[in-house]
Amino acid sequence: WMRRGGVGAAVRSVTYVAAMLSARAAIFGGGSLFGANASLSFAKLIVRLGRRLSKPVAALGVSVGPFASAERRSAFEAVLRDIPYVAVRDEASVRLVAEVTGSAPVNLRDLAFALPAIYTPKRRPSDRRTLIVSIHLRQYTDAVLAILAYVDSQRLVDEVLFVSLDEESVA
Repeated sequence: WMRRGGVGAAVRSVTYVAAMLSARAAIFGGGSLFGANASLSFAKLIVRLGRRLSKPVAALGVSVGPFASAERRSAFEAVLRDIPYVAVRDEASVRLVAEVTGSAPVNLRDLAFALPAIYTPKRRPSDRRTLIVSIHLRQYTDAVLAILAYVDSQRLVDEVLFVSLDEESVA
């Protein structure tokens, strides 16, 4: 539900509460869920519901930061301290989480690159295999280059297409 305003927020909140009631755990997965454009209210809701309902909450393969202000960083730090299981996707996030929690999280890198191990699309042999890459932060560049070298050495794709999804992406 993408409706803006109070009605949209209320409907989304009810949906999240219903999901948490039926779930055994809540996992924040991938991407910039703890950064500049992330929903702080969503993160707080899920963490608080998890605590109240005695459901474990984890963050898996997330980026933490960058933050637009010290206040926003402080608010997300409070949320992170309440999540007992955190694994990140970049070295900048490792440093930030270690600074906040006192414990360095595991760096899983970008989980999107694990997709070929768990999902194989149905395709015809004549179809070209194109890997589309968008690097959101410069800190990811070394990891992406290492992965691309492996992909190339195994001849897993026919072409690589680099795209920029926003003004901040490195393309």
